[in-house]
Formats: sequence, structure tokens, C-alpha cells
Amino acid sequence: MLDGDGNGDGDGSGNAEPMTPGRLRKQLNLTSGAMTACLDRLEKAGHIRRVRAADDRRVVHLHYAEAAKEVARDYFQPLARGTDAARARFTPEELHVVVRFLAEMNRELTLLRK
Repeated sequence: MLDGDGNGDGDGSGNAEPMTPGRLRKQLNLTSGAMTACLDRLEKAGHIRRVRAADDRRVVHLHYAEAAKEVARDYFQPLARGTDAARARFTPEELHVVVRFLAEMNRELTLLRK
């Protein structure tokens, strides 16, 4: 998504292109209808803006609202601190076992979806 200044944060893959509803839908594995409903709610709450691309009016870019960044920061910073505190109580070896377990669970759950 783009911030209020038009700076892209891309999709976390190093791609700094503006986020579009289609790209976000694919990343979240949602139907078009579910993505539209989600974006409608986010826009109504003032968290995002949909902006048509200047060079192709069919393309819609998603922009963060500045207030949404503050809400996200206020919500996620305590979660990040808690996660860091919990992780600090484990040895690297213990964390490797946890990661292995979660990877195996994800693999099994993925197989169930097919």
C-alpha cells in the first residue's frame, strides 16, 4: 500500500509497487467479493483510501490513511514487545524446535485444504 505521501511499502517482498486490490486478494487468498467487502469496511472506517492510477483509471491503488498507521502502531507495538519478551525466555535450540513444529503443522493443514 502507499502511505499518505505516496511512498509504497509493496508486499513485503522488496517490491515497492503500490498495492492493488487484486494483488492483496491473491496474497490473502480471498474471493473478489470478500476482498471488496473488507476494503469497503477499511475505507468506511478511514483506514485506507482507494485511488485510481493516473495513467490507467481502471487500476486502483490502496493508500494507508495516516490515522490508520497510528492505530496499527498502537495496537501492534505492545504485541511485538510481548512477543520479544516471550521469545527471550527460550534458547535458540528451543525456538528451532518450535519453528519446526509450526512448519509441520502448516504443511499438514495445507494438505487438508487440498
